[in-house]
Amino acid sequence: MAVDSRTRQEVHMFLTAIDKNPPIMNLNQYADINRRLISSTLTSMATYLVMLMQFRSTLMRNAALAAKRSAMNLNRTATDATA
Repeated sequence: MAVDSRTRQEVHMFLTAIDKNPPIMNLNQYADINRRLISSTLTSMATYLVMLMQFRSTLMRNAALAAKRSAMNLNRTATDATA
């Protein structure tokens, strides 16, 4: 996708302005909020969500295996009772 030189210059100036003027915020002198804090928070949240999804998939797989074993035991018990 081709971008004309004016758009490229606008994007470059925007990125330069963001780089030269970082957001400065603090929580009542408790902590500074900066890009590093935001990126580390987002990284931690993403890692936590991946762990939750893996945990959930493990639980679902184990539940499916337990249900399958239970069904097999019921079938085996029913077969033994009729024999």
